[in-house]
Amino acid sequence: MIHFAQRDPIAYVEMLAAHVSDDSGAFCLGTSETVASVHRLDVSTPAWDRIVDGAIEYLRDRGIPYDKTKPYMRVRWTLNHSQEEW
Repeated sequence: MIHFAQRDPIAYVEMLAAHVSDDSGAFCLGTSETVASVHRLDVSTPAWDRIVDGAIEYLRDRGIPYDKTKPYMRVRWTLNHSQEEW
């Protein structure tokens, strides 16, 4: 799967995002971390946004502080929220 993610990151993200649901926060967190580790995070698609939003929601629900999240998550969060809203 890593070769698929490296070769075609957009298709990889689309495939994984098809499985995002209301209770898939842990899945989103793992997926975002995998994608972040295999390429430069230049996949800007609605599918990527769904995955990162799911990961953010999962971390917030568990009380993980804003400053303990990955930079790409903080960037996504601050598009629509302030750091204080975390």
